Parts: sequence; structure tokens; C-alpha cells
Amino acid sequence: MQRVGPVCLPDMGSERAYELSIVDGQIDRIDPVDAEPTQLCLPPFVELHVHPDRAFCTPPRPPRSLADAIEVSRETKLASSESTVRQRASRVFELALSHGCKRVRGHVDVDPLSGERALRGVLAACDALVDRLAVEVVAFATAFADLGETDTVRRLRAAVEAGAGLLGASPRFHSDPRASLHRLLDLAAETGRPVDVHIDERSTADGFLLEELADATLARDLLGRVTASHACALAVVEEKVARRTIEKL
Repeated sequence: MQRVGPVCLPDMGSERAYELSIVDGQIDRIDPVDAEPTQLCLPPFVELHVHPDRAFCTPPRPPRSLADAIEVSRETKLASSESTVRQRASRVFELALSHGCKRVRGHVDVDPLSGERALRGVLAACDALVDRLAVEVVAFATAFADLGETDTVRRLRAAVEAGAGLLGASPRFHSDPRASLHRLLDLAAETGRPVDVHIDERSTADGFLLEELADATLARDLLGRVTASHACALAVVEEKVARRTIEKL
């Protein structure tokens, strides 16, 4: 048994001190002690956005823009096997653990280039660490998987059946971003899966989608089940639009 203390536990009052008894890496007991706290005990970190199947890739050339990075990724995705994806994802997860993370949300590419290799590789990495790290896997319809195509919807359904816990996409790279957004939320309502969608990931106001996401979420009664990742354009739209959107969020 290892004893740690005296520590401050914010949820139990900052003026009191406690001693923690650690058994096999887990907190077994928490006992109050008559002393001034010398350490602060906090919950583990949560990493809310990683792409574990892409991490630690070596691209064929340095990308010149976001759009170019997507094109550069084409070759990398085609060359990635299930085994290499598992190795990269495992490295990401071990690194997260080493920095105090106990929960990670990972967006995993679902498209014709990756096939099922990316998802299988990441899920295998998750299984190997199931007792140490909680990973939420997002089935992510990439720029190469337009939700206007029935094949993309089929792939996302298959990913859910294989073990993905959330649905995601990057609608701005699809032929009809608004229609893509609505199809994603329709699929979420159908499957009962939460959503984490890449949206407005640029610093221009054209094609602003965050307000539409809020409206569509409320219309489908998905309150609390939809996450908007990035949302950079919220900083540059007109103030009245921003205020209105924020109120809906």
C-alpha cells in the first residue's frame, strides 16, 4: 500500500486535507488528516479530439494548406495497413496515458481509401488498453466519403456495428455541406449514436454551418448528444449571427 498526502481535494473542500491509500494503482481509501495540504489531487485529464489512425504518419511532402493536407493524406491512407494503424494508435494512447489522460475521443477515418483497416486497427489498439484507458471512437466520414452517397451511409452503419460509439463527418468538404450535415444527424437519430462533427473549421464566414447544426439538433431532439468540433468561423461572423447562434447552443 502507498499513502499520498496530505492532499487537497477540491470537490471535498479546499480547507481540509486528506490522505489517500493507493492499492494496485487505485485509490482504496480517503481519510481526513489534521494537517495543511501540500499537494493538489485532481481527476485525470480527458483528450477530446485526436485522429489516432493518422497520428505519426510520414506524409510524402509537407502540406501547403488544409486542402492540400487532405490530398496528401490520400497516399498515406492507401499505404496504411491495419497493423500500422494499430501501431500508430497504440503509440497515441500510450502517450496520452503518460501525460495523465484516462479518457480519449478519437476520430477514425471511414472512407473508400481506408476501407475497414483504420477502424479495425484503432479498435484493436483500444482493446489492448481497455483496462487502462477509455476510448470513444468516432466513425468519421472524411472528405473522401460524401454523405450524399449511399455508400458512405452504408460504411458509417457498418462502423457502428463494428464498435464505433459516435458518428462524425467534415461536411464542408462534401458536395452539399448542409445536406451532408442533415444526413449525419438523421443517421444519429436512427442508430441512437451521439455525434461529433467537424464544422466551420476555417476563419471565413462563408458557408457558416454552426447555427444550422444547432437548429437541426433541436429539431431532432438530440440535445446534449451533438458536439461541434472546431467551429472557428464563429469568431468572424456578424455579431448578431454569433449571438443568435450562441443562444441556441
